[in-house]
Amino acid sequence: MLPYGQYGNYIGSLISDETVTEISRKAHAGIEALATELGLDPAPTLHVLRGGVGEQALLLAKKIDAGLIMLNASRDGPEAHHLGPHAAQIMRYADCSVLVVRG
Repeated sequence: MLPYGQYGNYIGSLISDETVTEISRKAHAGIEALATELGLDPAPTLHVLRGGVGEQALLLAKKIDAGLIMLNASRDGPEAHHLGPHAAQIMRYADCSVLVVRG
């Protein structure tokens, strides 16, 4: 997921299609590596979204009737033990299980 958040319309217009493609490629690679490391079987269906991260994840999960949302929630420094706003939003409002992986 691309972290555009509330600034999506403004920032999105400034980012080239090539950059979005590269970010999406890296996101897919990271998700695939995490799924492999966790030994998820069957392999999950991967989605990389643009827009408000929490809102887009929740809308997609509802649309595809997801059984699990897997998040990578890593923070550095003194805030490392707190969830970020997107992870907290997804955990609070998801209609399915949410797995938060600390990295």
